[in-house]
Amino acid sequence: MANQEYPKWLYHATEGSRLVETAAEEKELGPGWEIHPEKAKAEHIKKVNELNAKAAEDQKKAEEKAAQDKAKAEADLAKQLAAQNPKNAAAAKAAADKKVAEDKAAAEKKAAEAKE
Repeated sequence: MANQEYPKWLYHATEGSRLVETAAEEKELGPGWEIHPEKAKAEHIKKVNELNAKAAEDQKKAEEKAAQDKAKAEADLAKQLAAQNPKNAAAAKAAADKKVAEDKAAAEKKAAEAKE
C-alpha cells in the first residue's frame, strides 16, 4: 500500500483540529499546526512562556526607569530649593543625595527579588 500523505489531520493548541485534503489547504492554515496534538500544545505553551517572560522583563525595566526618574526629579527639586535658600543648601543636597541612594537601593532590592 502506498504511503498517502493526504488527507490528514492537523492539530493546533487554540484552533482545535482540521482535516486537510491537500498541501495547499495545509499551507493556508498558517503556523502552529502540527501532526501530533501534544506537539501543538507544547509549542503553544513555549510561546506563551516566552511572551510572559518578555512582559515581566519589560515591566521590571519600566519600574526601574520610573524609580530613577522619580529620584532625579526629587534631587532636582531639592537643588532648586537649595538655590533659593543658600543657608540650607548643604542640608538640602545631603537630603537629596540620601533620597537618591535610598531609592536606588530599593530599586536594586526589588530587581533582586524579581529574579528569585
